[in-house]
Amino acid sequence: MKHCYSCALLLLFSLFACLSCEKWDLDKENFLSLVINEVSAVSLDSARIDGAVLDIEGVSVDQHGILWNKGSEAPDILVHEGEMLLGSIAGKNEALFSINIHGLLPGTGYTIRAFAQLKGQNFYSESVFFNTQGGEVITQGYLYISGNSIELTGRVTGTDAGVFALSHGFCWSNLQTEPTLADSSINLGGRRSSLPFTYQLGGLLNGPDYYFRAFAILQNGLNVDTVYGRTLLFNAGLVDAYTPKASPGFSGREGMVGFSINGKGYFGTGARGNEYYKDFWEYQPETDTWAQAADLGAPSVPNVKPRAYATAFALNNQGFVGMGRDDAQARLKDYWQYDGNTNSWTRLTAVFPGPARNAAFSFTIGDKAYVGGGEDNNTSFQDFYQFDPSGPAWLGQASIPSLFPPPLGESGIHNTVGFSINGKGYFGTGFSHNPNPPYFNYAVSNFYEFDPDGEAQGAWQEKSPVIWPLYRALGFALDGKGYIGSGSVGYGDNRTMLEYDPGTDTWIKKNDFPEAGLSNATGILIGDRFYFGFGYREIGQGSGFVKVYYDNFWEYDPL
Repeated sequence: MKHCYSCALLLLFSLFACLSCEKWDLDKENFLSLVINEVSAVSLDSARIDGAVLDIEGVSVDQHGILWNKGSEAPDILVHEGEMLLGSIAGKNEALFSINIHGLLPGTGYTIRAFAQLKGQNFYSESVFFNTQGGEVITQGYLYISGNSIELTGRVTGTDAGVFALSHGFCWSNLQTEPTLADSSINLGGRRSSLPFTYQLGGLLNGPDYYFRAFAILQNGLNVDTVYGRTLLFNAGLVDAYTPKASPGFSGREGMVGFSINGKGYFGTGARGNEYYKDFWEYQPETDTWAQAADLGAPSVPNVKPRAYATAFALNNQGFVGMGRDDAQARLKDYWQYDGNTNSWTRLTAVFPGPARNAAFSFTIGDKAYVGGGEDNNTSFQDFYQFDPSGPAWLGQASIPSLFPPPLGESGIHNTVGFSINGKGYFGTGFSHNPNPPYFNYAVSNFYEFDPDGEAQGAWQEKSPVIWPLYRALGFALDGKGYIGSGSVGYGDNRTMLEYDPGTDTWIKKNDFPEAGLSNATGILIGDRFYFGFGYREIGQGSGFVKVYYDNFWEYDPL
């Protein structure tokens, strides 16, 4: 009997050894690999999911998508609270996906998994957990009323997604740099709206610094939290100021351009009704005086077309002006260089590579300029270019993100503003065209940052939007902050100046322009002051509007 057992064991060992030498050819259709690479752009009620179904060469996947549950329990095909189906996959080595899921609850934890179905089998990625944002309290800014009074503005977000403010308001102190409800405060009651709220704070003393911020006691389900916005500082002796300056020797107009070289400002071109211009004027801030400069193209090319809504910038103490539209509404793409020392213009030999257009935007970073956007009838452009004056040469850059709400199509931007801060470029507000009939302009509050070193052709990143949609406004940057003001809001004129801090990605309101708001005005930075003016207001007359043009000129000091 022992001999038989030994033979059996020997036979089994031989069989195992033989099989171990064989190469197992497993059916790869029995295995799918899925991965979630990133959860990003998490908001109160949405998130973007990036992932992939891998190693699927020669395999037809019946269905794939994303599953999610509230809490920490991993979802599966049978038990899940939400799903997004992405369809079948065939003829690929791998399938990447990037999707936005919506309808999530604020301040809530979610567990997500990617899944795929193949021949009746279900395959899953590893689970990923994330939290949606809760309600947020924003201290938007203040409006100076008088020597001892300011109007505070704040906002509570998340109220349209299920968060309720049991109470909200402001707290302030001239002693504590982070005031709380234990300091002076005003309770404005419960709130379910995400619209801005205001309070006029009076009786302030002259001299001391006052610190203030918005607050709210937020309820989300069973959770109740006291939440504060960021702290802002006010001192009556440090209020930003507008100073009227000398008006120029030309009549008011819209769509002018301006640039600053050698400590002087240059303003020119534009339109007034059906009259288009190509003249330029030099402004000397030290003496507050104006003098006429050479017309665009002079003296070498006297027949350059007058234009409005052109684009201008300055590099190496030279001014550059190009594009725009003429009095026949034809869009232009020629570019001209101005030398203030010789008071003369020279046409650039480097041809702008994009289509002709008007109402584009520009900014400069180092020794390069960047130009993009603009429009031609029913097209808002997304193309974007770098200009190097040493060539001179134009180089294509990463396209501007589409600003028209999906799924209606891709569309760029026009009548926006641009400026640069600390090696980064910014643009925001303006119009985007509906890219499909019926064509119309869509005012936006979007705001984007451009990093010229982000990718081979630069990279765009969306930042906090401007407080409200705005178009035909003015913009500039000074001392590490960006400013947007003037322009139009709906059918009204905007008087408010807004300040952007890239370090905190936040906006605050500055002092209002003391007169009526201006649309399609022109402004430039000379030294540490912003000089602006011209433009128009639309005044209601009968069943329509008429344009009233201005030649007023102002100096603005943000302090």
